[in-house]
Amino acid sequence: MSFLDLIGQLRFQQRWTRVPRIPQTTVLGHSLLVADMMYLHDLESGADERQKYNDFFTGLFHDLPEVLTKDVISPVKANVSGLADLLDDYEHELIESKMMPLIPESWRAEFSYLLFDPFMDKDEDRFGKVAGKELKMCDVMCAYIEANVSRRYGISSVKLNEGEDSLFKRLEKEGDCIRASDLMRRLNEMRI
Repeated sequence: MSFLDLIGQLRFQQRWTRVPRIPQTTVLGHSLLVADMMYLHDLESGADERQKYNDFFTGLFHDLPEVLTKDVISPVKANVSGLADLLDDYEHELIESKMMPLIPESWRAEFSYLLFDPFMDKDEDRFGKVAGKELKMCDVMCAYIEANVSRRYGISSVKLNEGEDSLFKRLEKEGDCIRASDLMRRLNEMRI
């Protein structure tokens, strides 16, 4: 199996498992939306070329470990003590053993820099900056868009409503770095 074949599997993996939504989104589609949103944010904020590159590819790869572990939804990670750390360790081990051998050795250090701890702010001389906290807010915003649009299309459920509400509250609390309030207002003004 090649690295691209492995990544390509994410185009079949659905987001919001077992929660009916329209439109359905895949992990790969979500990752691309996060990467695009972060790139546009970097353009607007005047980030340098290296940071735009780093933030885009970190956004694109942020859910890549799910191809090996599948999705474990955030409420489960939050409510089972120690599960998030256990999954992080397991994902790291699987990436090292299954993914890294599929890419050229000369890419591995940079790939690790972009892939591991994607939501942590980083700034290293060798690879440059990654705006991890802003990237996390773009990830949350994209999940909010997925829930909001589905509800507005008339497809909803208790789980989806709870998800949309909790994402909205998190964006209100932590999303100033990407102007989340303005983005949410503009989304709700759109006719869909």
